[in-house]
Amino acid sequence: MNDLEAQLVGIIQEDFPIEARPYRHLAQAVGVTEQEVISTLASLRRRGVIRDLSPVFDPKKLGYSTTLACMKVPADRIDEVSGIIGRHVEVTHNYLREHEYNVWFAIVAPGPDAVGRVIEQIEEETGCGPIRSLPYSRVFKLRAVFEVTGE
Repeated sequence: MNDLEAQLVGIIQEDFPIEARPYRHLAQAVGVTEQEVISTLASLRRRGVIRDLSPVFDPKKLGYSTTLACMKVPADRIDEVSGIIGRHVEVTHNYLREHEYNVWFAIVAPGPDAVGRVIEQIEEETGCGPIRSLPYSRVFKLRAVFEVTGE
């Protein structure tokens, strides 16, 4: 990641400008053109550095249900299964852990029934199951900001 990319990722994690032309504002902050900002962010997205650029809402305040789910996936199927999980728009993130239940992911959907349907779909699509669902009762992690360098 070059210095411009690192600067932009650092800014958009914590202080994305809420205004009519946010990319122009970002361009002024880092000393490049608006088009350079747009091109750079598009490149980061194509390369998988940025998965998405979107607001973060409190799901509970919007009437949504959230669960942390986990499943046992054979080592030789982890990439395949993680890809299937990641295609579900209700999945906010998924990650690997060193545990019997080695693939973990969060689901946010409009109510517990919708969460259940997503879990059933993932079980059916992957052939891995059962999925353990651990519904959120309270939030411990409020935000995540990753340190980014140009190296």
